Amino acid sequence: MAVIMSKTRNVTRLKVVCKVLFEMFLFGYDETRFVFHQMARKFVREEIYKPWKILKAMDMSPKGSLNYRGIETLRHVECLQKYERGFLPSSSSVQEKAQRMYEVGQELCPIKQETSPLGEMFSFEYERTVRLILKTFGLHEIAQMTSVEICITLDGAELCDHLNHLTAGVKLVDKRAIDPKTKRPLFTFSEELLGSAFSCQSRNFCFILKSLIGRDTKDAYDAFSDFFKFFEMVRDIGIPASEHGPQLQPMIVLSSQDMSSLWKCLKTGTGARKNCNSYFCHVCPCNSSDILFFTEGENRCDRCKAKGKEKCYHWHVGDKASIDKFQEMLEREVTEYLDNVGASLDEIKKSSKMKYQPNAVDRYNDVHNIDYVANGGSDDNIEELFFFSSLLTEELKLRNMPITGSLEERREALRNQLVFEEKLHLLKLAVERSEHGKAAALMLIEQAIPCIMHLENRVGEKILTMLLSTGAKLYQERRSAGNIAEYIAQVERIVSTRILGTQWRPKQWRVPIKENCQEIASVSLSNTKTRQLMTCLEPLIDYIFQHPDDATARQDWLELLDYYNPAIELLRKPTEFSDEEIEEFQTLVDSFYEKWIKLVGSEGITNYVHMLGSGHIRYYLILHRNLYKFSQQNWESLNEKMKTTYFRNTQRGGNYGKNTVENERYYLLSILKVFQRELLWLSGIGDELFKDD
Repeated sequence: MAVIMSKTRNVTRLKVVCKVLFEMFLFGYDETRFVFHQMARKFVREEIYKPWKILKAMDMSPKGSLNYRGIETLRHVECLQKYERGFLPSSSSVQEKAQRMYEVGQELCPIKQETSPLGEMFSFEYERTVRLILKTFGLHEIAQMTSVEICITLDGAELCDHLNHLTAGVKLVDKRAIDPKTKRPLFTFSEELLGSAFSCQSRNFCFILKSLIGRDTKDAYDAFSDFFKFFEMVRDIGIPASEHGPQLQPMIVLSSQDMSSLWKCLKTGTGARKNCNSYFCHVCPCNSSDILFFTEGENRCDRCKAKGKEKCYHWHVGDKASIDKFQEMLEREVTEYLDNVGASLDEIKKSSKMKYQPNAVDRYNDVHNIDYVANGGSDDNIEELFFFSSLLTEELKLRNMPITGSLEERREALRNQLVFEEKLHLLKLAVERSEHGKAAALMLIEQAIPCIMHLENRVGEKILTMLLSTGAKLYQERRSAGNIAEYIAQVERIVSTRILGTQWRPKQWRVPIKENCQEIASVSLSNTKTRQLMTCLEPLIDYIFQHPDDATARQDWLELLDYYNPAIELLRKPTEFSDEEIEEFQTLVDSFYEKWIKLVGSEGITNYVHMLGSGHIRYYLILHRNLYKFSQQNWESLNEKMKTTYFRNTQRGGNYGKNTVENERYYLLSILKVFQRELLWLSGIGDELFKDD
């Protein structure tokens, strides 16, 4: 045999020997099985299932797929005797490695407890943790020479019933970041690396810095003031040189959050129709009473003038650069106005009885509106026209303007002056609005980027809610009946079998209804379901507007979706926007917004709809060229991992040992230890620590 195999490879010879020994049982079955098991167990345990490798797999799994109990469950398969070693290490040996990593982690990115009257709170040491994150993604050396871009966020979520957390952290958004796993750039948009553009939304690129067990309230955000002050310092002066590393240059610090979180951080903003006198938008001076406000003529924005649009729904953004510009214009033009009129704008507005309200429904019938038109030649109309002419003269005198000329000439002169006064009023509002909540704000408006994932979801939900409500009203009108049970059943059938499912595999979607069972409640869906519905709504629209009299409405709703869906799809684009693409996006949004107002009026305006129609999303696109990378998709995934880690990998705030007192039992500490280890694994420190094990 040796002669025959003398010219074969070593691997081939070994295979033959092993086959003779272990498959033909040359020395007996029991003896062979015992020796083979011993050899295999030693190899597998020492080379494959090392305790630290098991720990790494547990920590880096997407959603806490493996835990210590799972390890012991798998060990039961081996039917081990007491103290017998198997193929898999024991859970205690894996826990020993976890404790060793915690000790190293406390030196590199330490976790510390903080006292808070709101609840249990822990944080990572900001400077050391940020430095380690930058090193992990190849940005630390770059940050010593030039600015890098990072995104901070603060978000609340539920751990379980009656237990919530509020967590702040950072996510990587700099183009030069290197994925520590693949060693490829995080933001490569090459066709050859298709898919890597989406890696920026991985949960592994989000890092917790501070967490509180408590509700997502305004007061809770004050507990994170040190977090925002640290990144304010990072933005203004960088990270000073210290024992932990060299000086890092000032960074571009941005923040992407959902709308409610932005309001709490900026200390301003509320629901769009919650209070008529409130500034509901955190970006501009629009309030609920002016929710459908538009400008005409010279007060339109430059873009609307260039495109020849008669109505401009866009609002000025109150960022620092714009406010400085508005302040300068306001001071110059208010001085000029005072010289020409002889009174301040506030004095004139207080005394004036003439209104300039191009968006008023009754503007042509209101004798106090500059657009008043007398209808017919009755005595009442002649009297109103005489009153209107006299009012024009009084208003011109009030403003120290010539009172000669025909009625139309005087109307045009006063209209131009009223348009100018409105311009000054809007500038003044923008400046005053910028001061609202400024002293207490935790960040700047230009930093506060709206999350496009939440935007897509909330706007889609609103469109679905208004469509279903419109259908319910039409159903009741057509049948002169209050009961909409049949309508609901048909809608559910269409959605379950033609949109979300099929005839053979139907879903069980239900129409949300209010307690009286006669009105549609607000639709609430996951982002995936919302997108699926919004792109396949035609069967539902066909059913709702099936009556011949509703043909125009049906066409309007279909056109609305033809504007909205391409705009949202473009907004989700992972590559940078060109000027042409930004223009294409806003053109689609403007068409959608005008159609939306026509169909549902002010009832359909929410904060996110306003952000689209007012041009605020376009503002952030121009500023940052891409909003996909700021989407909260990966942070929502991190929230989900926190929840599953809480259930699968912790004692859920329970047993820490019989000698542990009540105030030393923590919900957060075990969770944060997992995320601490995750950073050590990503940075390579964990593998280096156990390389000799």
